Amino acid sequence: MRPQGPGQGQFQGQPQGQFRPQGQNQSPGQFQRPGGAQQGRGYLYAGRRHDQIQAPGYNYPRGYGYRRWGVGQSLPLFFLNEEYFFDSYSDYGFGAPPYGYHWLRYGPDLLLVADQTGRIAQVIYGVFY
Repeated sequence: MRPQGPGQGQFQGQPQGQFRPQGQNQSPGQFQRPGGAQQGRGYLYAGRRHDQIQAPGYNYPRGYGYRRWGVGQSLPLFFLNEEYFFDSYSDYGFGAPPYGYHWLRYGPDLLLVADQTGRIAQVIYGVFY
């Protein structure tokens, strides 16, 4: 687990210790791309549309392909390692994950996942192309 500095324990404007996982996935119909995203498309985060992020190719683990994960589902625990973490969240305007959570890339999507259980607290579809 990473130490938290001043202001890093906040998520979407909520004070530290008051994080509540969102009950809905964030993706408007006009920006969804089944099976992934396309260059030039956008995604919705914090109520605003954003351009997609160009990222290196994504290698799914053996036996996995694209799957549309949802809030409340649990990822297999082998995804909870640095190979899948997205630590550049501040470079792109994503809030710092609350203590005990990590942003994780899964193909074109960005997931906020609990470190201990793999439970998904938030999904942002189509972030990467």
